[in-house]
Amino acid sequence: MDAGVIHINIPFFMASVESLLNKRMSRMPFVFSSSHSHYSPVLDVSPLAYEMGIRRGMTLGEARRCARDIVVVRPESHRYLKMIGCIEKVIQGVTPVYEVLPTGEAYLNIKGSRWLFKSEEDIAAILYRSVYEDTGLRPRIGIGTNKLISRVASSFFYDEAFIKVVPGEEEVFVSPLSVTILPDLDRWVVERLFDYNIFRVGEIRRLGMENLYTIFGKIGRTLELWARGIDTGGIVSQNIPFLREELSLSYEENRWDVLKSRLFHISSSIGFELRRKGVAAGRFRLAGVYADNLTFEGYTGARPAVNTDLSIFRLLKNLFFRIVRRRIYVKSIVVEASLFCPVFVQGELVDLPSSREFRLHSAIDSIRSRFGEGSIYFGIESTV
Repeated sequence: MDAGVIHINIPFFMASVESLLNKRMSRMPFVFSSSHSHYSPVLDVSPLAYEMGIRRGMTLGEARRCARDIVVVRPESHRYLKMIGCIEKVIQGVTPVYEVLPTGEAYLNIKGSRWLFKSEEDIAAILYRSVYEDTGLRPRIGIGTNKLISRVASSFFYDEAFIKVVPGEEEVFVSPLSVTILPDLDRWVVERLFDYNIFRVGEIRRLGMENLYTIFGKIGRTLELWARGIDTGGIVSQNIPFLREELSLSYEENRWDVLKSRLFHISSSIGFELRRKGVAAGRFRLAGVYADNLTFEGYTGARPAVNTDLSIFRLLKNLFFRIVRRRIYVKSIVVEASLFCPVFVQGELVDLPSSREFRLHSAIDSIRSRFGEGSIYFGIESTV
C-alpha cells in the first residue's frame, strides 16, 4: 500500500494570520471569541495562550481562570477565507481531489499525482514551499495511507517541513500516542477513556469491541479502528459541479415565518437555475453560521433527483429542522446543490403529481422570463 494522503495543517491558523498582519500580537497571549461574554466559546488560541492551558472550545470564563488578563480578539472571517483561497490555489496545482477546511487544514488525495512528481516527499516539499511563499504561513504536512494517519503526523510541531508514516507501520505509529491527539473527539469521550485508565491510543483495544459499543455506541467502532491505525473515511472532491446560494440575515429575520420564506427564496433560485440548465440535483448541502460564529451543517439526498422549487423547499425545510437545534440567531445560510443528472421532458402516460408540479414551474418560468422575476410568486414568498 502506498502513502497516498497528505494533510496540510496550519498550527494556530487564525492566530497565525493575525500575527502576520500585526507582528506585535505574536508576542502576546490572546484568544478568539465573538463576544466578551463569560460564556462565549473560545474559537481559537495563540501559541502563548495554548502554553497557558487555554484550549479551543473553552468558555471565556474558563480561559480567564488560566490567564486573568488574556486578550480577546474578534475574528475577521474575510481574512481567513482569503488565506484559505491562497492555499487552495496551491493545492489545485498538485491534485484535483482535495478537501479544504475553514480551520486552515486540507486533505489531498495524491494517488494520481505521483506520476507527475518523483515521490510523496517531493509533493510535500513543493506544497510547503508554495504555501509559505504565497501566504507567509509555515504549514505542517503529514503523509500517510489515510486521513487519520496523515492528520496525526501533521500534528507534531517538529522543525521538519513534513513527516511521513511508512505504509504498514500505522498501528505502531499511533499506539504510543495520547488519546487526546485523535481528531474530532468530544470532551466526554476523552474523559470516559480516562475513567477507564485508557491514556494511549493502543490501550483502547484492551476494552474489547463489545465494551466499546456498550460504552461509546457507534463511536466505539471508530475508536477500535483508529487504535489499529485504520480510517475508512475518504476524501470528497470539492471539484464536483454544484450550484450555490448564500443569504445573510438580520436579527429581525430570525422569526420562523420569515426564515421559511427566505429558505423558499433560496429554493426558488436554485430550482430556476436547475431547470434552465435542464438538470436535476440529487444532493443538497445546508450550512450556516450562528450569531456567535459557531456553524451548523447537514446533507440530504433526493431520490429521484429534483429541480422544482416546492420539492427543493420540502427537502431543505426538513433538513433545517434537523440540524438547527440551538436557540441562537442565525446570521447566514448557504445552500449547495450537486450530483446533477439530465432531465428529459416528455409526456406522461399518467398524470403524476411530480409531472404536474414540473409543468406548473415551467409555466411560472415562462411568465417570469417575459414579465420579470417579480411578476408572479408563491404565497410563502409574500412575507419576504
